[in-house]
Amino acid sequence: MNQISKEWLDFLRQQFPQGSRIQLREMKDVPRPVEPGSRGRLEGIDDAGNFLVRWDSGRSLNLAPGEDSFTVLPPPLQILKLYMPMTATYYDEEDGVENEITMDYRETVEYAPQIIAAFQKERAWLEQHAGSLEDAERGLMAYFSGTESVHQKVRSCYFTAEVREGQLWGVAECKICGSLTPMELEHLIDEIGGQASDGVGEVFEQHEIQIGNGLKIYPHLWQSEGWSIMPEQDRFDPHFSERLPDICLSVLPENNALIYITKGTGCQISEDSSEKPGLNRHMADYCNRKRGISKAQEAAMLGGCLHGWESTAADPKRYMQEQCQTSGRKVTEELPELCFSVLPSTGALICIKRGESGYFPSDWDTGDPAQNRELADYNNQRLGVTAAQRLAMEAGSMHGWDCPAADPKTYEQTPQTIGGITLA
Repeated sequence: MNQISKEWLDFLRQQFPQGSRIQLREMKDVPRPVEPGSRGRLEGIDDAGNFLVRWDSGRSLNLAPGEDSFTVLPPPLQILKLYMPMTATYYDEEDGVENEITMDYRETVEYAPQIIAAFQKERAWLEQHAGSLEDAERGLMAYFSGTESVHQKVRSCYFTAEVREGQLWGVAECKICGSLTPMELEHLIDEIGGQASDGVGEVFEQHEIQIGNGLKIYPHLWQSEGWSIMPEQDRFDPHFSERLPDICLSVLPENNALIYITKGTGCQISEDSSEKPGLNRHMADYCNRKRGISKAQEAAMLGGCLHGWESTAADPKRYMQEQCQTSGRKVTEELPELCFSVLPSTGALICIKRGESGYFPSDWDTGDPAQNRELADYNNQRLGVTAAQRLAMEAGSMHGWDCPAADPKTYEQTPQTIGGITLA
């Protein structure tokens, strides 16, 4: 066979993924050919363009396109389900003021049939107003703007809901051709998370559902607190926190570059990591929380990447024990009620209140990052806030007040760090 180009190889491997079924018409120039009509499984395509086939008879015999005659049947579609917690709210009027009330999760389960029916109605509307028959079949994937390989492998995606373990879950149900790499799954989850928060999910939560007795509820696929989206095998695995995820984000210890770590392989630097290194730690924490990945799992992934996947550094349980020892103390008692800081991204002056998530813009902001830093230091000095307390307040407001990073003692010594995570 003539030399085959890399572009053509990539095209063949994308069009005919591993697991595709092969049906033979005729095999030429082979002493003991496979019988015509035989079927097998495509194991891959080598660098010469040969199709590596494991035949149902047990034989392994390759096929050469252009010489052998065969048909490639696409692998059967697989169902991938991504689960996210759902809530529902209703409005109650008191003293002429409507208050939004979040329902107890047991109440939400009670109205699961009506919520699922609303999803089915939303799907029917999308199919009816699709631009083409293909768009109608693809659902949310008709609007996918990510990588081409994910677009090719994920044939369709729709939202629905399920009751599992006594709780109502939003479900992104995807039909997959072949298998997704960890990075492809990451891209898909990121896209679906965006649809849940700002796309279809935002539209869906504005549609009331009548459940009788004049009560109207509004279901939410996304929430600002405690929300995550995970594949079924991870979401309902009681030991997920004790093992390594397939992929996570972290930062490199030497330069704080944002990286993706793939289990058992290594890391790659994110394209956006060099612009604002001060935000990389925050971005890694945010994305990992959204995937249900703990600090201990991230530390173990980075440990495996740096020190070997068979080393003790790649065991999440090691870091879980260290974090439990730290979080056992009431660290918030050692924090001030208020401190000042500046945003790494803009240099804006902000206030951080103990126990509250996020920050508050300060009325004293000067518009100049350097002056804001001086003003923050001056105000903190007047309030008796140490640098260690300020760092702990910043961490607590972003990552939770019970995490080890919200303990001022973490910054009063010189601890060992892995990827920006301070270890006890």
